[in-house]
Amino acid sequence: MEILEIVIGLIFIYLLLSLLTTTVQELVASLISLRGKMLLKAILKLLEVENLAGESEAERKAMIEKYKTKILNSKVYKKYSSKFLWIEQLPSYLSAEQVTGLIEDLLAEEARSVPADSVQERGLDAPAPKSSSMLDA
Repeated sequence: MEILEIVIGLIFIYLLLSLLTTTVQELVASLISLRGKMLLKAILKLLEVENLAGESEAERKAMIEKYKTKILNSKVYKKYSSKFLWIEQLPSYLSAEQVTGLIEDLLAEEARSVPADSVQERGLDAPAPKSSSMLDA
């Protein structure tokens, strides 16, 4: 009977310690905005920002910082940021619609920054060619 009480006591202590360590780990992760930083890295990876830059490491880091700043300053990202213990926290979760809105904001900003002459030179504003199909007849 004593062995059973000892085993139950050890299990109870183990469960309490695991709950305590999980709580401390979540508190630390919240303080340093760990999930928010991982979300930002995932969005940068999704946009393939690293592949947009040139070959040099300096160009790559500059491009990543440029897009990181754009993402952090976007309306969608700012809307879901919060404060925890007076520290600015990055959003730890964004739904698919929110990520879509973020990407739309980035694309709209990029479109505004491209000069119209450059767009015309590349032929990006030319109308799409009409296809000749049997349905047109």
